[in-house]
Parts: sequence; structure tokens; C-alpha cells
Amino acid sequence: MNTTRWPRVVVSLLLAGLSLVLLNVASASAENVWKALGTEVFKKEITTVASEELKLVVPSKGTEIRCAKLTIDNGLLLASGVSAGTLLLSECTTYLNEILSKACKPTEPIIAKVKGTLISHEKKFYDLVVPSEGATFTTLGFSEPCPLPSEVGVTGSVVMECVEAPCEKEQATHVVRAASAALFPSHGLKYMGSTATLAGSATMELSDGDKGKVWGAGLHLSPKGNWKIEGVGIKATSSATALIDKDFTLSWKITKLPPTIEIVCQKLSVEDGLLFVASTGSAKVSFSSCETFGDKKSMPDCKPEEPITSDVTGSLVVHNERTFGLISFGTTLQFLEPCVLTKYSVSGTVGLECADAFCEAEQVTHLVQLASTALFPEDKLTVSSNSASLSGSATLSLIGGNLGRAWSAG
Repeated sequence: MNTTRWPRVVVSLLLAGLSLVLLNVASASAENVWKALGTEVFKKEITTVASEELKLVVPSKGTEIRCAKLTIDNGLLLASGVSAGTLLLSECTTYLNEILSKACKPTEPIIAKVKGTLISHEKKFYDLVVPSEGATFTTLGFSEPCPLPSEVGVTGSVVMECVEAPCEKEQATHVVRAASAALFPSHGLKYMGSTATLAGSATMELSDGDKGKVWGAGLHLSPKGNWKIEGVGIKATSSATALIDKDFTLSWKITKLPPTIEIVCQKLSVEDGLLFVASTGSAKVSFSSCETFGDKKSMPDCKPEEPITSDVTGSLVVHNERTFGLISFGTTLQFLEPCVLTKYSVSGTVGLECADAFCEAEQVTHLVQLASTALFPEDKLTVSSNSASLSGSATLSLIGGNLGRAWSAG
């Protein structure tokens, strides 16, 4: 039994497998949650579809452990952004100074029980994978005449990222890999004090009865208490209206040329704008003075029918101790001849934020704009099943008997 320090390579191997298997974190906000089909996950099974060769490298020792196969036993996505499972690495080889060492084939399968919780960093979701118990992910085994120690413990933590699309985009599969060490310098793999790195990726999907369903990371949003007028929660339905501040632009891609279509509207009118007791509201909105653009070029032959109308419902939500609005709506875009575009259905949910002051501030008017999709990644807008975006802003105020009174959301 040789006690040489080369085994540190093994450390990276083990940790690599762990991180690739699950998208998780050990210290994350409880607001971060897993979602499937737009709904928060409380318990769903997850598995690997495929994996690129995983390379666990200890640069200072010239050692690499490469594993061609990664599987998960009892892989679970749980409530509050938590996950758990047992990682199994197999079909592994060891390279010493870039030369295959047949004598140092590791004992298989390499087994690691892990847990994690979603975290967010710079408006993106990541996962930090840690051992399910204690500080050791796994113990690697080697047999004589291999010069590496017969048993090596692997410790540390690994932050995982989604590479083909953001983790918040709900998809049937997610490809994950270890995030850059520069982004998370306080996390990493260690083998007897030596730094180990991980290369390679794994493709994850829901399993059992949820196979093929779309899933991803998102936020749990709690409802905010009430609309307020001059500091007092409203006691009866109140009327409100809006004036456009910045042109509203609806943008989406289509398969035919031009690939990107934009509808820019300069006028907005609101009918039956109502704030209800508690934290909800509704209105009928109409857009007019609209123009169509294709790849930023005007399309005068493709004017949409006006007004573009929609019944809108909304509610207040709180995120990071700030109040926002979530609105849901749907409409149909119909283009006049001789436009090559035809009819498109628009539907979805978008976030609104107050732009001139926090929504909690008592003001006679509130300037609102579309919130960053990074804040509300699980809320989506589509145009005939194509992903779309909306921008613009408007000034909101109370009317009727509350005209001129200061109001807020909070």
C-alpha cells in the first residue's frame, strides 16, 4: 500500500461526477424553487440521459480520472429548491502524466451521495452540490500495484451551471457542467489539500411519469398584502387608469423571413381599470398607432388591425423585499392585406416594476415598466407558441373619487 500523494487526482474525479449529476446548492434562498410546467416542484424524480466524458484533474500531480458513464440512483427534485441523489460513476480510467495507467483503474462504481439547493448569482440560477452527510463526497479505491493510495477521500463543493440555455428556461432536458471557479472562488474540489478541477457535462431530465415534461429553476413569489391609498388599505374597489410613457414594443421570431418581428405602439388606453381589495386588479387595455418592423426595418404593408385589445388581470408579488406586479393577458394580432403575415395569438404573464420609486412609496402617479426577465424567469410571453418579449412603460394613477390621491402597493 503506497501512501504517495498522487491520489489527489481522484478527488477531482469524484467531485466532478457529483456536481454534474444534480443542479443544487447547500446555502440558497428559500425563494428559489424547482418548477415543472410552470408549477413549483414538491417531489419529482430526475435522471441522466447522457454524459460527456467526465475528467477529474489534479494539475499539481499530473493526474486525471476519466469516467465515461454517469448515472443517478434515487435522484429527486424536492421543495424549496432542494435536490438529492446517489451518483454512480463507471467505465473509469486513470491517467498519470497524460499516460494511461492500467494498474490504477479505480474501484467501480464510484459512489457519492449528494444533496443541493438552488442558488442565484448575478440574476442567474446555479446549483452548489455538497455531500449528503458530513464533509466527504466519496472514498476512491485503488489496488496494488497502483502507486496511488488504496483509499482517498474527496471533499469540497461544486457549483453547477446550465450551458445550452439558462436554468430558468423550462426545457425537457438541461445540460449541466461545473461553473467557472472565478465565479465562485469559495467553492471547489479538494483532495488532501490539493485543488482539483472538473471538465465534462451531463444531460438531465425528469423521469418516471414526468419523462418529457419541461422543467427548470424559478422563484417562489409571495403575495403582497394590499393596495393602499394614503397609507390605508383600500376598503372597496377603486378605479385606475394609465397613460403611455414609452412606446410599447412586442417582439418575436418567426421561421420565415424576416426572422424578427416587432410591433411598436404609441398609444395606450385603459377601460375599467380596477384595484380590488387585497392585492389584485383587472383592466381592458387597447393599443393603437402601431407600426410593424422586420429586423428593425419598417414594414408599411403589414399594419396590424387596431385597436389591439386585451383583458388583463394582475396581482402583487414580493421578491427580495420589493413589491412587483404580475399581469396575465391574451390577444390576437391580425394583419391587413397585402401583408405576408397572417393571424397570431399572444398570451402569457409578465412582471411589472415601478421605475421612478419603489411601488411601496405613496405617490399620486407611479411610472411602471416591464421588469427584467431574469427576475421572473418562469413567467413567459408567447406569440403563436414562439417566445416573445414586451417592453415599454406607462404612468398609472387613480381616477373617479380617488383622483389626485397618493397610493401605493404594500
